Amino acid sequence: MAFVYGSTFRLDDRGEVVITPGNDLSLVTEYEKLKQDLSVILHSQKYQYIFDLNFGVDYQTYMNDTGTTYFLNRDIATALESYYFVKRVNSVNSKRVGNVLQIDADLTLENAENVIINLEI
Repeated sequence: MAFVYGSTFRLDDRGEVVITPGNDLSLVTEYEKLKQDLSVILHSQKYQYIFDLNFGVDYQTYMNDTGTTYFLNRDIATALESYYFVKRVNSVNSKRVGNVLQIDADLTLENAENVIINLEI
């Protein structure tokens, strides 16, 4: 049986719902949805969501820190593991490039499938 990630509205780079030229809502499914959902988690500032203060990543602190990325990678791994389709985070590597944080994450999903997700925040 195939593992189904469902579907949701497609978001643009600013987090706004995408409306097609025909005024329809655009949807994402499968791996696109998985990647978008994980991107939303990582774009969320930790301690801002009142119902789950651990939702998101405190990346603003890390972007201003010139030290090691160990704590940032640990924080990202914790955030990704909170997503219900992620069974285990095998590794996270991040690096700062200007004002952008590039993240490569090796994940094991609940269906035991391994995926590598590349995100920028």
